[in-house]
Amino acid sequence: MIADIQEILVDEKALEKRVAELGEKITADYRGKYPILIGILKGSSVFMADLIRKIPIPLEIDFLKASSYGAEARSSGIVQLEADLSMDVKGRSILLIEDIVDTGNTLKYLLNRFESLGAADVKVCSLLDKPERREQRVISALKYPMNS
Repeated sequence: MIADIQEILVDEKALEKRVAELGEKITADYRGKYPILIGILKGSSVFMADLIRKIPIPLEIDFLKASSYGAEARSSGIVQLEADLSMDVKGRSILLIEDIVDTGNTLKYLLNRFESLGAADVKVCSLLDKPERREQRVISALKYPMNS
């Protein structure tokens, strides 16, 4: 996999700094709300672990696995939920942790799903954003994009 890397988009120091900034913003925004941070597997796991270390408030974590890619490198547009949450989200503040927001298909599906399940609010924290590939409007939910 390392042989496939052509260039480094974000160096380690910049990444650490931005994760710390995101942690501060999330802490300020969610203080007193006891949010659920939901990692979208598998890509978000390392980013989420780093981020949680920078959020010193009470919170819960959970994971789900959803994708619109299947075995292909291109989005099919059809989202499949492969592993669901283990907790109830009704009335709770949700922060979805994503590695890359690409087409927006998966996020749009999840935003609609959590709204229908009665979440108080749902926002997104993404490591990277590819707005040029967007097929769904999810920008209002991108509260904490990495490259802002």
